[in-house]
Amino acid sequence: MAFYLFYLGNQGTGQFCNGLLLTILLISAGAMTAIPLLLFNGSTTRLPYSTIGLLQYITPTIQFSIGVWINHEEMPTARWIGFVVIWLALATLGTDLMRSSRAIDNRIAQ
Repeated sequence: MAFYLFYLGNQGTGQFCNGLLLTILLISAGAMTAIPLLLFNGSTTRLPYSTIGLLQYITPTIQFSIGVWINHEEMPTARWIGFVVIWLALATLGTDLMRSSRAIDNRIAQ
């Protein structure tokens, strides 16, 4: 990959060092990707796996919402039923996890 980038730079078709603003944006793209991943990694060591698992459904739901309500994509009835069933299952799982976490005596594990 690095060889290809050097090749593009030598040919004059690369975008790196082609302008100050573009170069700064390209360099900061790495940090903008790494920082949220490092923060997520730090949070996963502090949260229970059940909470992290439920949080993983937020991004697809946001993407779904953008597709349906902003981009006006078609949504057949079968997909709506599937969406509702998945969220009902997640609500049931979340309720069960909340109830079971209160019932467990963690004094022995400490």
